[in-house]
Amino acid sequence: MQLKTTSTYVFWGKRMLLIKRSPQDKNLPCYWEAPAGHVDCVCPYGDSITARQEALRELREETGIILKPCALRFLPAESSNTHSAFIVHLRSPFKPKVRLSFEHTNALWVHPKLARRFKLLRPEVRKFIEDKLDDQ
Repeated sequence: MQLKTTSTYVFWGKRMLLIKRSPQDKNLPCYWEAPAGHVDCVCPYGDSITARQEALRELREETGIILKPCALRFLPAESSNTHSAFIVHLRSPFKPKVRLSFEHTNALWVHPKLARRFKLLRPEVRKFIEDKLDDQ
């Protein structure tokens, strides 16, 4: 199998980054999501340097946040044969600045307990939040 999509759950302290899709988007317009997108190269599924680079490319394109591949932690429970998910905990004492792409209209740093109340939250993000809260 080959990787088709990737996502990165970004945390700063106890808050996670959610970005809101544009109303013009054909795929779940106005939904809140984690930075994610399509893989632009041939990439094996699972955790690989290529998968990490693609996740970081999407993160940079959608939010302006630049990180190194070693900052990511692979999330096997949130991944599949065609999708690789990662998590990163930013250590800055200052709230990271987010620079949105044209694909998104808003960004929030929100506690997962509050985020799960959002009506327009991508299903895979809702599942991640529920799984994360169950672990705590």
